[in-house]
Amino acid sequence: MAACSASLSTVLPREMQSQLLRDMQHWDARSILRQHLMAPESDTRATVGILNGTVFWLRPHRSARNRMLNAIVQDLVSLTATHAVPDVVLNLNAFDEPISPLRSQPTPVFSFFQTRAAADILVPDAYFRTLGFDQLPNPRHYRDRYPWKAKHDCALWRGSLF
Repeated sequence: MAACSASLSTVLPREMQSQLLRDMQHWDARSILRQHLMAPESDTRATVGILNGTVFWLRPHRSARNRMLNAIVQDLVSLTATHAVPDVVLNLNAFDEPISPLRSQPTPVFSFFQTRAAADILVPDAYFRTLGFDQLPNPRHYRDRYPWKAKHDCALWRGSLF
């Protein structure tokens, strides 16, 4: 685990390192087997590789991939453009729940979701970047255009308890 920690410090920001190390507690450094690296694929699950700084899909998929999977891959492309990422194979999950239940040999899966009953490894959620929220105007734009004193003292919410 010490070697893993040393290589993480060159790739990940400090605040993400402790989360990843906690998530990786389910696997001994040499316990991940080849069959774990080729998990079943679907429109919300895929296996990607990073080799010499190049990110690629390990297997073709019959239909279009989920835009959330594409967003994770774009994040990995950005990561490899700015950091020296070691060669690695990653199982990705963009489904609405974790998919790697805790058991004797769970498959290591990088996912947006995690529970106490699952061994999924958290990755940053790319959802808001896919919608362009990271490209909104400067907050000053909203303060100037919608001043606080012109707002009404009420709230509106539409959603579900799910």
